[in-house]
Amino acid sequence: MDNVRIQAARVHPYRLGLRSPIATAHGLLTERRGFLVELSDESGGVGWGDACPIAGFNMEDLSDCQEALRAGCAGLLQGAVSVASAAANGGRPAAQGALEVALFDLSARQQRQGFAEFFPFETPDPSVDRLPVSGLVVGHDAAEIRSCARTLIGLGHQSLKLKVANRAWSEDRIRIQALVDSLIPGVQIRLDANGGWTEEQARQAFGAFSGWPLELIEQPVAPDNLDAMARLREFGTCPIAADESVVRAADLEKVIESGAADIVVLKPSALGGPTASFEMAAKAIHAGLTVIVTSLLDSVIGVAAASHFAARLPRGRPADGLATGAIFEQDLAPALAIVEGQLAVPEGAGLGLRPDPDALEALRTAPPFEVHS
Repeated sequence: MDNVRIQAARVHPYRLGLRSPIATAHGLLTERRGFLVELSDESGGVGWGDACPIAGFNMEDLSDCQEALRAGCAGLLQGAVSVASAAANGGRPAAQGALEVALFDLSARQQRQGFAEFFPFETPDPSVDRLPVSGLVVGHDAAEIRSCARTLIGLGHQSLKLKVANRAWSEDRIRIQALVDSLIPGVQIRLDANGGWTEEQARQAFGAFSGWPLELIEQPVAPDNLDAMARLREFGTCPIAADESVVRAADLEKVIESGAADIVVLKPSALGGPTASFEMAAKAIHAGLTVIVTSLLDSVIGVAAASHFAARLPRGRPADGLATGAIFEQDLAPALAIVEGQLAVPEGAGLGLRPDPDALEALRTAPPFEVHS
């Protein structure tokens, strides 16, 4: 692997406002804040990475992320570095992932290769150019949920995801029923509890699932309650996906050993980047688990990187959770296209897209800070 010499590093703080608030068991989301990393080489080439930490995934906060990016960028500027060593520079998963993605992007552009083809690991299948993706249903009440569901079905999504466990089960049940009533044949639903139920509450919910076209339930109980997840899995109502339970490689080992899940949800932006994510994906698949890749509700730069990662995984997996671009009032670049429920993986060298300068200027919350060696 050729080394990359970084000449300059800039970090752009940004804010993305949501079109509608998203209620989760971790709280109400009205915006996403993060940092766009810009690495430049001696010939003027540029690579981009996104660091956008979120609550609930054992990640750094914005302040720690900023300091980790400063330290990581300073380390990169001290001399030639290998792309494969980028994971050692961030110190925090969001920062680490952004630095690795920016290095991969820059290096792939230098060699006129696509981002996925530049990954320093082997995969069994060539990259695909389209990924089936689930649609995220956003809505406070039944009417809003029905409206959103109809829009997503019109885009061709065959899997719709609804966040639950952020209100009383009686209210959630009405919302779920509104979603079910909006479906057409062939469309399934996913429920994401974000660890918000107790085991007793989860059993109550599981008992109501009969007759619903339920594809899976994400993180029904607290991330560290793997024994409860294993018992719920034995309950046999529907497949269980571990999400917040899998934020480190050691976590995955525990999930496998405890039999807590049928599926693991991997968020490359929360796991330290594509290299760490692929190692976890390979281990999960070897253990007989299914892998789903999702965004961190981050910018289109982060989603693009995740899409390239997902495109290298074995085919025939359930739809990935990468159709999140429409939740923002404005993004750093146009959202990735979705056609017939499939997300178009960006083409071209590197990530296949760059931030729009006007959008970046509008969405910055402060002037970019430059990092010097």
